[in-house]
Parts: sequence; C-alpha cells; structure tokens
Amino acid sequence: MTGLAGTDPQLVPLPFQVRPKAGEGGPMFIRRLAQANHLPPLYLRRFLNEPPGPRGKPSWARLAAITGRDPDLLRTTLETKKCVECGTDIPPSETFGRRAILCSMRCRTRAHRRRQTTAPCRICEKPMKIQIGQRHRLCSSACRRTAYLQRQRDGAAAMTRSDDGRSVQETRLCIACEKPLPPGAYAHRRTCSATCRLQASRWSRIASPAKFTQPPADRCEFCHEPFLKSRPSTGMRRWCSGRCRQRAHRGLDPAPYRIRTCGHCQEPIERNELGRVSQWCSRSCREKARRHRRATADSS
Repeated sequence: MTGLAGTDPQLVPLPFQVRPKAGEGGPMFIRRLAQANHLPPLYLRRFLNEPPGPRGKPSWARLAAITGRDPDLLRTTLETKKCVECGTDIPPSETFGRRAILCSMRCRTRAHRRRQTTAPCRICEKPMKIQIGQRHRLCSSACRRTAYLQRQRDGAAAMTRSDDGRSVQETRLCIACEKPLPPGAYAHRRTCSATCRLQASRWSRIASPAKFTQPPADRCEFCHEPFLKSRPSTGMRRWCSGRCRQRAHRGLDPAPYRIRTCGHCQEPIERNELGRVSQWCSRSCREKARRHRRATADSS
C-alpha cells in the first residue's frame, strides 16, 4: 500500500473488507479492517493519516477510499451512537477517539441519580439516598446521635456495687434538663448537650455574679506564681498554665510545686523548661551546703 500511495493518488480498496458496525467508532473499525487484511493496526492507521505519516489523525476520505464506501455514510454509521439514557442519536464528532454514551447534561444527571439507590434509615426508617461507598445508613445528625447512644448503651456501661453486692448501673442526671446523661459519659460531665451546657453557664453567672465580676487575678491559685504580662489575665483566669489547672483538678498538694528557695542562701529558684526545681540555686551553694553537713557531722 505504501507504493500505491506514493505512485498513484487514486487509492484502491483493500482485498478483504469488513462490515462497519453502528456506533463502534473509527479506531475499532480500522483495527478490525487491518486484522482482516493481515496488517498491523498501527501501520494501517499511519497510512490513513493525512498526510501519511506517524503523526496526524486518520482521514475519513482515505478510510472510505480503501473500503469503497461513501465517506459521509461511513462516518455516520461508525460515529452515530444511541444515548444510553434517552435513546437519542448522538451526532458524530470532528475527531477520532472515545465516543460519549450520554447526549446531554440532563441525561448525565439522570444516570447519576439512578446510580444513587435509596434505602430506609436504620433509626427512623425514612427513605434516604445511598451515596456510592456509603457504609452507615443514617439520614441525619439526630439519627447518627441516636445510633451513637445505642452503641454506648449496648457496650460497656459504668457499673457500681451496691451494699448487697449486686451490680447496678449508675444513673446521673443533667443539671439543666434533668435528663439522664448518655451512658459512658466522663465523671466530670454535668450536662447532656451543648444547649444545656450554655444554659447551666448562664444560671451560674446569675447565681454567683461576684465570681465572674471579680478583679483580674495576678497570681496562680496553685503555684502562686505571678502571671506573665504578655498574657493579660481576666476575672475568669485562675491558673498560669494548663499544667497547674490539671494538678488542681487532680487534687494534688501545691506545696511541692510552689516557688522554692535555695537551701543555703534562701534565694528563690526559678523552674526549668520541664517545670522542675532544684534544691540549690547554684553549684557554689550546693558545695557550701555539703561542706556544712560534713562539718556538722564531724563535730557531732
């Protein structure tokens, strides 16, 4: 065929022909035509490029010449496809390549919605749309919360022992709405929801306004260290750091954590980055204290 294309501009049909299938596309038809004539598909595709060569796109006129068919009719047969959603004919495009299977955005939206199946919600049993890859069939945040409480109730709950040795479940009530707290709640939890927590905060402000209108504190309630000036304190501030707040909540003795003085010169000792305090302020004080202990031991 190379010699024919180079010497004679009029192309002749190939010896073996295949029947074009509706909607199969130009690349698949060229592959079947090359295999019927025992030719490499890439070789025939390059021969059909315009101009002939490794680059370019197959020409419908050259393809129709080697098949002996009308170019417009061949292109219409190969490129016209039916929309899988509405059955409308999709007109042929200007280039070779992958053909669309949906004719419009409306059909694409319909096909996407059809893939989203519906199923009843596991809690309220209302129909809901199931997204692709969705595992939990819960339609709203309220149903998800209910499912979470059910899992907590079915799981390990806080158990206490009564006087006669039987296991009973500890029931605690919300201080705002007096409803039972969810099972497995932390010991310091007092409210059941964010709304009740906000309401309880408002009530505490009304009941004890002096607690929230007191002047700003200048020292930590746990370690008695002054607050840093770079962090302005307010009337609600009670501790200098989160570490002091945790120690106060745990009920630890604040004496070991307060400002410590040197055992020799009685000067205050600052804490290091880890919050630790040594017994002496310097090496010289440590040596003086050691010599003093030795002298006291020798005299005794």
